[in-house]
Amino acid sequence: MTVKINRVRALSATARHPRTFDERLAAIPQSLLTQLTARQIAAIIDGPMQASYQAGHAAGYKDAR
Repeated sequence: MTVKINRVRALSATARHPRTFDERLAAIPQSLLTQLTARQIAAIIDGPMQASYQAGHAAGYKDAR
């Protein structure tokens, strides 16, 4: 499993924020971690951050107009 987690860390943009990455990784059930690919796990971890960024960007753009 360590090799897979290292791959997830390499693929994930959230890995730049170690505590956030670790918390999101810990929230994924072990049974899913064994079934999913590293790329899929990274997408699950990065999803909330990307959504948050897009929402903030949209709000800032709206305010700037």
